[in-house]
Amino acid sequence: MLSNKITLLVATGITFFLAISLIIYLPSTTPLSPFNVMDNGMSTTWRMLGLEIVQDIGEINSTGAIILPLNRSLTNYEQYKEFVRGGGILILLDTYGYSNEFLKKLGVESRINNLTVLDEISKYEDRFHIKASSVTHNLSLALYMPSFIELLRKEDILAMSSRYSYVDRDRNWFYTPGDSLGKHPVAASIKVGEGKIILIADLNFLTNKMVSLGNNIQFIDMVLENRSSYLDLSGIDVSPIDRAKVLLHTLTQKYNYWVYSLLPLSIISFLGGYIWNSMPKKRWSPKKIYVASLTVLAVSALIYLESGDPMIVALALVTASLIGMNMQNLSIFSLTATLLYGALIHSSIGGIGGALYFLLFPIIAYNFLELDPRPTGFLGPASRASLSIGSMYIPLIVINPGLSLIFLFLYLGVVGWSLYGRVRAKKARINRFLLPGKVQLGMESQVILWIKGESVYIHVTTDWGVKHVELVNGEKEFRLPYTSRNIGSLPVFLSVHSIDSLLLSSFRLASIEGRVNVIPSTDIRVSEIKKYFGEALLAAGPPRRFGFLGYGGVRGFGRGFSSALSLRKAFLGLSFIGAKGKGKARGTYYGVREFVPGDTLRDIHWKKTISRRELFVKTFEAGGEGGRGGAPLIIITDLLAANVEELDEITRRTLMLLYRTAIGKIQGRELLLIVISPIRELIYAVGTPEQVLNFFLQIYEKGMVKLFYNYKAFLREIDTSEIYEFMGASGNFIYFGVLNDISMRLAKKVLEALVRKEAVEAEEFVIIHGAPSAVTVRYVEELLELSGLKRSLDYALYGRSTKSE
Repeated sequence: MLSNKITLLVATGITFFLAISLIIYLPSTTPLSPFNVMDNGMSTTWRMLGLEIVQDIGEINSTGAIILPLNRSLTNYEQYKEFVRGGGILILLDTYGYSNEFLKKLGVESRINNLTVLDEISKYEDRFHIKASSVTHNLSLALYMPSFIELLRKEDILAMSSRYSYVDRDRNWFYTPGDSLGKHPVAASIKVGEGKIILIADLNFLTNKMVSLGNNIQFIDMVLENRSSYLDLSGIDVSPIDRAKVLLHTLTQKYNYWVYSLLPLSIISFLGGYIWNSMPKKRWSPKKIYVASLTVLAVSALIYLESGDPMIVALALVTASLIGMNMQNLSIFSLTATLLYGALIHSSIGGIGGALYFLLFPIIAYNFLELDPRPTGFLGPASRASLSIGSMYIPLIVINPGLSLIFLFLYLGVVGWSLYGRVRAKKARINRFLLPGKVQLGMESQVILWIKGESVYIHVTTDWGVKHVELVNGEKEFRLPYTSRNIGSLPVFLSVHSIDSLLLSSFRLASIEGRVNVIPSTDIRVSEIKKYFGEALLAAGPPRRFGFLGYGGVRGFGRGFSSALSLRKAFLGLSFIGAKGKGKARGTYYGVREFVPGDTLRDIHWKKTISRRELFVKTFEAGGEGGRGGAPLIIITDLLAANVEELDEITRRTLMLLYRTAIGKIQGRELLLIVISPIRELIYAVGTPEQVLNFFLQIYEKGMVKLFYNYKAFLREIDTSEIYEFMGASGNFIYFGVLNDISMRLAKKVLEALVRKEAVEAEEFVIIHGAPSAVTVRYVEELLELSGLKRSLDYALYGRSTKSE
């Protein structure tokens, strides 16, 4: 039994040292980290300049020099201001202008302009890795996509880019007319009080790659002036592994004696832990042990500062080590030993046994735990966490009964703080709110709230999935994005809570209900087109030719459905009904021949083609083989949609495509529009883009398209996944037996509209459709492409399928 315990003890010790080794040798990938040996790290600079790593300016000698890379805004302006004015040197590496606010507070008028400086001539690898020159020394400096410094005094300049460099003002990464060509300041020295600021407009100036290209290390070494030098990591985002490396590095530098004295203390703690482990007990959750350990570290640090007793620090470090190894039972032993030592040995500190330090629980809960500002009722997140932490230390009352009064004060204090937080939270008010009257389908609108409060978090949740949390001081405007994927009068719901800034309590301000009218996006586009293009459409007149093609023989409807007079009147009852145009003259038909490239759809002999499964065309005597010229673009729109929202997307794309052609490069030439209704009827129109656009607008406005917005569901074809699987395996999409009757017959009707009715020659086509008609569209596309037509690339964005492929 003892042998097994010793084996486990040795294994635990090895695990401990492996964990430390893992922290030391695990490579870092954090940009600008001194432990990162890759191109974007700063390991070379750290090693060659002998920099001391810090994360708090309070650890720095007041007359030293700080290298501070900035990838975010500074927060502790005053500390840096005092450091510089007291004689320190602050080297700011800043590409994006995060230092500008700090410079303004210092009274320095120089600024970082975050426009990028590039150089096509004086460079190292490419125009992004530019070469700059030191003004005071004969040194070449390497910079990566730097900004430039706006200076009032030329004598402050330390380095300039070459005369071939330019400021990329239009941000296209190339030189274009208007970009500022010439030398630009990239480094400057600015006197502030007794110290100075070295401003370098490149965050990557001291990375491993940059110092290997230029003389950046020598330049910085001269600027440091042989002072105690520090690398401040507070201005960049540091990963957890890098934080662990920094902590380990700091401990080994500051507490060498105590770190190397932990081994005997650790062994004693482990042996005591096994004795504790043999006793019956209730297991604590890892979260509670972790929080308790943080509390012990805080209490121990405070006791050490007042007593100077190193044992409390040693015990706290042992506890933290055990927590790192996730050994809960041993952690309990070490934790209890630390608390007992602090409470019983140092009874003169902080009152009864140092127990007043336990009043730090709410502060520790607020600062060390990642508490979300969320509504939890009277007891806010911090209050609940404080009580949870405090409850773990109640057993100490057995050792020192005087602690019971302290714990009573703790709980009463939490309740009192919660009452205070509740009063502060209730003072917040919703002054007014604004719901959008009309919202376009698929487009983002906003629900606006005006809320007034003092140092409170406002927590807003909505039934459309938006959550917003923000600290409010005074009146604040909340703009919540609202996007609907459904059409109609839709209900909206918002719940608004206020939480005091210390997260001690929360209060429900209001529940807001309302309705938003979501309209089809096509309606908006129609209004805009008529507003700006209406007169031109009226002047264009009706299409040269338009008409209606019945389907016939659709299963489930019967042939009589295709001749429904009400629908025919609806589709053809337009203001310009009866307008006709003349097609091109053709020669006398005398036979057929095989299809060759260059033949057109209008000349295909369909009966021969279907029977032989090969393309054949008609031949003519006089007049050539059909008319040439005609419509340069064919637009086919299938209104069969899975729902009303998809139908709106189809009609909007069709409308915008017609509008684009009317104002685009085929203006004045004819195009052909074929509209397939959800009941598989065809409406076609041939004319100029303006005429066809006017035709489609009349169809839409007279209700022929809006009629289908009332449908809850539409006809669906056979399962497209099975069709695609079969066609993909066979390697050919032209299999009439695979496609269902609806798809096959409808595709033939579409081609009839192209060939027999209109006799047009086209070069390109666009098909706009929804998910249910994917099989039909695939069949039509294949035949059109075999006939020599090609997909339009210019209009692909407007005409792409609403079904993602």
